[in-house]
Amino acid sequence: MSDALKAYTRRTAPEFLTQQGYPIGQRQFIKACLPSSPDPVPVDYWFGERAMYKPETLIAWAQMRVKANRNPRKPGTPAPRRRGRPRKLPVPVDHIGPDAA
Repeated sequence: MSDALKAYTRRTAPEFLTQQGYPIGQRQFIKACLPSSPDPVPVDYWFGERAMYKPETLIAWAQMRVKANRNPRKPGTPAPRRRGRPRKLPVPVDHIGPDAA
């Protein structure tokens, strides 16, 4: 089958996008297909009850979702400190004490 006639379903489209360099999981793609999604994936045509997507439509949609790095860091600079309360670390078993048993 030539690429001009190729179309993908909601199950096969995430694999195609991942092969093209846009890593997306199946669940994430299905959620992005919902009409309530901010930028839903445009359906090219319907085959019965199945939504079908052309490769060029999928790539255009994935490119639209790609964002630039919002917080670029220069190499060698430390990561920014986290704010808020520090996490509680688990207590190792050997530090509990002799009378814990």
